[in-house]
Amino acid sequence: MRKVSCGRLAAAVLAAAVLAAGCGGDDDDNDDALSSTTTTTSTTTTAPPTTTTIHDGPVAPFTGLPVADEAAATASVLVVKIGNNDNKSRPQVGLIEADIVIEELVESLKTRFFSVFQSTVPAEVGPVRSGRTSDIDLLVGLGTPTFASSGGNPTVLGAIRRAVADGVLIDVGVLRLESPYYRNADR
Repeated sequence: MRKVSCGRLAAAVLAAAVLAAGCGGDDDDNDDALSSTTTTTSTTTTAPPTTTTIHDGPVAPFTGLPVADEAAATASVLVVKIGNNDNKSRPQVGLIEADIVIEELVESLKTRFFSVFQSTVPAEVGPVRSGRTSDIDLLVGLGTPTFASSGGNPTVLGAIRRAVADGVLIDVGVLRLESPYYRNADR
């Protein structure tokens, strides 16, 4: 097999292009032979009118969807840390009912769902996972939310205690309220 240098190949292609361009002739001599016709077609499309439905009742602040009553529209926020990284975390329970779900990077390439429930709170949610200090930063814009987690390391637990003392959140984590939590043996 023969090798060709890139420099020689490029020079040969360039020479062929110059030669082909020089053989094109004068366009003025062939004006009659190269006549062309141009046709312009225009179409008009009428879009259907847009409509906006305005609901008389209250709407959920995070989704903009109608809710049953004013109490549902002004209910305090529940934030739950939900697992999503392994087969034991899936399928999640109640996640579909969240108003907002933020996928939060927690370590290496692992993430958790920071799930905000306000317009609808499911009977069960899970699997509930541990809190992170970054959760507190995400909680700030949600009023004084109720925060559910399965605990955390001493640094996280200290940050949660300070946030409770500062009125940033209400802690309903497993270390604070053990009774609503249970462990699923299948997971």
